[in-house]
Amino acid sequence: MLQSKRDYQTYNRIETEQRKLNLTELIEISNKLDMPIEELLSYCDYSKLKLIDKNFVLCTKLNIATDNDFKQLIDNYQYLKSINFKSTGELALYYDIKAVFTSKFPEIEEISKLDLHIIYRTVFNTNYFTYYDYRLVANTIILMDTKKGTKLINKLFPLEDRDMGNDKTLLVASRLIINFISGLINNRKFAEAKQYIQFAKNLAIDPTNYFFHFTIYYYENLILHFQTQKLKYLNKVYEYILLLEKTGHKEFAQSLELEIQKLIYSDDIVEVETTIVLREN
Repeated sequence: MLQSKRDYQTYNRIETEQRKLNLTELIEISNKLDMPIEELLSYCDYSKLKLIDKNFVLCTKLNIATDNDFKQLIDNYQYLKSINFKSTGELALYYDIKAVFTSKFPEIEEISKLDLHIIYRTVFNTNYFTYYDYRLVANTIILMDTKKGTKLINKLFPLEDRDMGNDKTLLVASRLIINFISGLINNRKFAEAKQYIQFAKNLAIDPTNYFFHFTIYYYENLILHFQTQKLKYLNKVYEYILLLEKTGHKEFAQSLELEIQKLIYSDDIVEVETTIVLREN
């Protein structure tokens, strides 16, 4: 078992391919767990996860993915589903596929209340967080009730110093907070959303992460429009949507436009697809 904060830091660096595990460390871990090295390696093989992740990212690019890619996605989903005791990485990819593709393929089930409970308990009972912990929550937090979502945000943030230099963890953490803000707005909790927008601005997110900063700008102006009813803020919102369309993100732009229309013309809580969490390969 991992015994200290340093152990988790080391694990996170290995998990995100920033550090190699040497033979001495492998033997030490094997002895601690009283497990043969061959069995230990069977649990530590990330090559399968990397292939599943690569296919997942490819399939989110609908104009590039082929029928064979989507067939592989469904096969990967069935494989992950068949694993009785999933690692955090396997859970993260399993629920990513569910969150993004359940509406596109009947073979892929939607995320259930039991799924959300598993995600919540898995992360809430963890003390030190790695890349896949953030990934597990990033695409599913929008489906949780506000109380549980808030507890997880407060547990996962602020990021540890060790994560500030980890680009993959920072990327997925930035998408996580964006999706949480989106969920608050869709539930018309504008005051809370505004608080977390300020919270997001205080995160040390790379200035070149334009998606994050422009999306925060979008939500900030959307809230201001509903609070003041001034069209100048709505115009800024549509400027962002137009920018998305011009840069090839038409599907995301359409989902935001639908979100706006439902917020303006409906009293119902808005249901929108989650933001896709893309991993840098």
